[in-house]
Amino acid sequence: GFRGFGPQAGYPNNGFMTGPNPHPTFTGYQTNQPPTYQQQQQYMAGPDYLRSGQHMGSPRDSTSQTDVTSASKVASVGGPYASHGSNADSEADRDVHDVEVLIQDEKLQEALLKWIKGGHQKDVFQRSLSLQSPSRFEHLPPVLLLAAIGAISKDLDINNLLKQRIDWIEMAVRSIDRRAAERDWRELGREVVKQAYDTICWFIGKLNTLMEKYETSYPLERRRLEWIVGSSEHILQTLDRSQS
Repeated sequence: GFRGFGPQAGYPNNGFMTGPNPHPTFTGYQTNQPPTYQQQQQYMAGPDYLRSGQHMGSPRDSTSQTDVTSASKVASVGGPYASHGSNADSEADRDVHDVEVLIQDEKLQEALLKWIKGGHQKDVFQRSLSLQSPSRFEHLPPVLLLAAIGAISKDLDINNLLKQRIDWIEMAVRSIDRRAAERDWRELGREVVKQAYDTICWFIGKLNTLMEKYETSYPLERRRLEWIVGSSEHILQTLDRSQS
């Protein structure tokens, strides 16, 4: 476990708990969302989570730090607003269009931030991002890719888009594991590392649940999931060492 954190180590939890058991009342998103949405919100980027993304970013990206911080506040459940009916459809269409335009303009970091901040993450992923090659986004800041993993994992189940979700998650985990060294995480600070650790623990729990559903029916996909879990655990070790 992440022994350096948690109340037993004298470090404040700030509403986060390690592992797959969500905190029931995450501050900042207590509207009329179902309980599972409130639980999932905890594991996405808190205000500090993406704030330091510039330290692990790419020279190709010029998104402002204000945008990164803003995205972190709504990275899990699709934003602070809820819409219904035709309004929701039109807002989803607009979000999909905006993300598509940003991608066409090669503003890939801004496209992911727009998706994470928006209220229609599932629609945008289905209609836009799932059609893109994930490798096109592998150079983006690791903290942003981790937020993307969280957004994608909310709908991780055996369904029509499972292959695309696994493709994206595999790309992000591989990129984070390859590019983010102990010193990089250390520079981001203990709170960012804590939130990253908790997000990955939650995400591994989602993958393990998915693998149980596969059993022996889909050996190739199961092997991919096992690789992702192993690489994610290696990232946890890197995070742990960064604070030792």
